[in-house]
Amino acid sequence: MKPGTRLGSNGTSGNAAGKPPHLHYAVLSLLPRPWNYAKCTQGWKRMFFVDPGKLLVPAGTH
Repeated sequence: MKPGTRLGSNGTSGNAAGKPPHLHYAVLSLLPRPWNYAKCTQGWKRMFFVDPGKLLVPAGTH
């Protein structure tokens, strides 16, 4: 994905009716990151999530 590519748009579609507009997204790794594992319910899933704050920058700042 190139810098400046739109990830999505916010809104109230689906089961979001009656709630403030919002957008759900996730950045995932294809390879597990075992240092992120947690001993909680479904904590193994954390091994595949990447902190988007380290990858995304506000529009116009790149």
